[in-house]
Amino acid sequence: MPFNLDNGNKGLLSKNELRKTVDAALPNLLGELKKVDHNDSRLLAALFRDYSMVSAGYMLESCHLSYLEKKWYGRGSDFIPEQLAVPMKYAAEAIGYKQPILDYAHGYSLNNWMFVNDKNPESAEYDNDQLVTDLEKPINNFKLIRKLNGCRDEAGFVLLHISIVSKTYKQVKAYEKLF
Repeated sequence: MPFNLDNGNKGLLSKNELRKTVDAALPNLLGELKKVDHNDSRLLAALFRDYSMVSAGYMLESCHLSYLEKKWYGRGSDFIPEQLAVPMKYAAEAIGYKQPILDYAHGYSLNNWMFVNDKNPESAEYDNDQLVTDLEKPINNFKLIRKLNGCRDEAGFVLLHISIVSKTYKQVKAYEKLF
């Protein structure tokens, strides 16, 4: 889906083919989502993230292409089709999120990474200090899962924010000592 794929090829977004592909080939998978164990928070969060990313791409595909051609974003889609909207709403409700949109925490950034060498991939439990193990290379221990643009800068931007957020607990501790 991203504009640029990891292998150097162009993705569906760059070819103006995402909407057409979703409309023609993506079934409504709500029945499959209902089979997911509601205790599997990691899988439910991943499903929400992925539906959010595809939905954002679907709605904004024409805007990006218009900007590249005319330097004007134009207007995005006013709707997303049922095969995206219904499963995305279901996934949002399953994780307790009230707004089925691509946002910073649940979709684009904070829930969009994985350890490079995850010693326990079945567990969603980790210590924040496991993310940044080397302050000189703060993003070398984890990688981005989903991308919209697919460029290196996008991954660096998102991963750096994850690095920063992973250390905010130290601010909270310092604040608690002061007050």
